[in-house]
Amino acid sequence: MSWQSGGPHSSGTDASCNTRGCHLNNPHGAGASQYKIFAAKLIGNMPNLADSGAKADLSVAAAVSNPTSSGVTANLLNGFEEDGTTPLDNGTRQAVVVGYTCNSWGCHEQTMLPVINKGYAEDRLTKYPESFGTEVLKTGHITASAEATSAHASYNPIYGCTSCHDQTDDATRSGFTFPHSQTAVGASNLGAGRAWLWMGIASNAAGSDLTAMSDPNMKSFDGACLKCHRSSDGAAGVGASH
Repeated sequence: MSWQSGGPHSSGTDASCNTRGCHLNNPHGAGASQYKIFAAKLIGNMPNLADSGAKADLSVAAAVSNPTSSGVTANLLNGFEEDGTTPLDNGTRQAVVVGYTCNSWGCHEQTMLPVINKGYAEDRLTKYPESFGTEVLKTGHITASAEATSAHASYNPIYGCTSCHDQTDDATRSGFTFPHSQTAVGASNLGAGRAWLWMGIASNAAGSDLTAMSDPNMKSFDGACLKCHRSSDGAAGVGASH
């Protein structure tokens, strides 16, 4: 990892990973989630809302209690498809672990980050950065692994969070700068520096004009969606045929 621009929460120190509370500060997993896909990443499981740190089990509780609508089951959280034997694909694993860790109370609780079944919604706060206030049901873009289908104007498959947060860094084990707020130190598809939201925009699925987001306003640019939802030749998809 590289922490030149501040680590996950702009503290400038490696310790922010632990003091902010995503990962445990011990190598043996004491205090980790009861679910294997979280525990494997040493994701914390602080039991009370007032505690500082990731609250994996609390964060995922609503989804676990509604498995039919959420698509989140005990098998999934322990690393398997519903048959209990087929290993969970990495994109869905990433979406659940990163999404519900970041959705922990006191962190990114205004957005619905992990969506395994299309349209699934949970209560989220209406405004950022409030920790208390009005909650409404919110859903989000599906984040589990999914094939591209032109019927839904989708021309690139989903492989988890990094399908959108797609800044690469060939000096990292994952190949991406997300989710650890890294600044690319190796070769990157978006050039030197850290892209806003670790994301690029493009006019179509070919991505030949992929450009780094350089300021917060660019997250609303069409290219954030068209890089998946417009065909490679630009002739079909959202805004063209859909």
